[in-house]
Amino acid sequence: MIGGVVRRIAFWCLGGLAVTVAVIAIGWRSTGEPARPRVILLGLDGAGWNTAGPLLEAGDLPNLKALIAEGCSGSLASMSPVVSPRIWTSIATGKTPRKHGILQFTYKTPGGSKAPVHRGLRRCKAVWNILSERGVKVTVVNWWATWPAEQVNGIMVSDRLRFGASRKYPACTLVQPKELMQELNTHIKKVDGTFDREGRSAGFPVDWLREGAVRDPLFQEMRRMFPMYYAHESTVRSVGLATLGHDFDFYAIVFRMIDVSSHCLQYQLDLDRLPQMSAQERDLAFMRTIRPAWLFCDELIGKFRERNPRATYILVSDHGFCYQDRHFGHESSETGPAPGIFVGSGGAFMKGARVDGASILDITPTILRLYGLAAANDMDGRSLDSALDLGRLPPLSAEAPQSYDQGWKNETDTGGATETEVMQDLKALGYIQ
Repeated sequence: MIGGVVRRIAFWCLGGLAVTVAVIAIGWRSTGEPARPRVILLGLDGAGWNTAGPLLEAGDLPNLKALIAEGCSGSLASMSPVVSPRIWTSIATGKTPRKHGILQFTYKTPGGSKAPVHRGLRRCKAVWNILSERGVKVTVVNWWATWPAEQVNGIMVSDRLRFGASRKYPACTLVQPKELMQELNTHIKKVDGTFDREGRSAGFPVDWLREGAVRDPLFQEMRRMFPMYYAHESTVRSVGLATLGHDFDFYAIVFRMIDVSSHCLQYQLDLDRLPQMSAQERDLAFMRTIRPAWLFCDELIGKFRERNPRATYILVSDHGFCYQDRHFGHESSETGPAPGIFVGSGGAFMKGARVDGASILDITPTILRLYGLAAANDMDGRSLDSALDLGRLPPLSAEAPQSYDQGWKNETDTGGATETEVMQDLKALGYIQ
């Protein structure tokens, strides 16, 4: 088994030598080529309006507020079961899990054990593959299920980079082109000390996480892991801002801070009192516990906007959080999956437009439309044309194809490598047993 893994890693590394090649931001370049939009997709895992709304009203999220004021917004329908890699892959493909193949957090290896899902299980192209093939320069950072990093026309930073390079994760599987690893390695944060040093100043309850007298075993595991989560998110933040310095037309990145904070920090609440509260009182109490995570993400939005002041942004999440049985989780037995958020701002997005009926499946078709490409007939989503000024978009280059996947094979196999750190992460959040 170990020999097979080594051979596969060597194959990936040789491939990297042979070929060097989520807020949506759109700007227009002045080059000798036809105008091409600049697109940045920034995703906030677990973000919902029930917590963002009160913070916006209080003036706590100035950068998100500015995006909304300059564009359009609405809710984004999720899907059940609410499984992050499953949903983020649907966002990136415009297809249902049945078509794209990422179904759960884990899969059964040929040897019969469980392992975290990986990029090789995806059965169709992602939006960055479609754009790369048409000469669009892309950068993708920390998207779910992107390990091992694939070769694109630009930069791919997989969701395992936050763990750092090792024998298990050699540079060529974490970053493409692999030569970029030398630069990005300086941005990987160590778990020891990062949270105590930075988290306290950012408003996170460092002392409570260390000393809180909550006996719930799931919380105990999350509390132990939270400094790691914070270090990982700090790594993604630093790597994200570093890769903004490289040339790109399309940029996508995902942050998990709101999601992991929502799972863990809600234990600051008196959970036994929640059933007696009104829905609004519960949401406000929950919002106060995860306020530092929202401030963390709003600051990031501001930094992206500083680097791309003329850009147009779409901000998306895979789901929100709602109350169910003394806790806040991804879905309710009464209302189903908690909806995510959508914001489109600047460029072709119409200022003040209300976006109704949007789905996670609509994001890729909308991105393609911004580049003059029609959604393929085998995609399950649609472009959000009602939010766009079609007169400011490039004309469609061709009729809708049946599929963009012809001739494409994704044969990557990790060999069933044991990814202990990822499995511990998923167990601590209660995603797997």
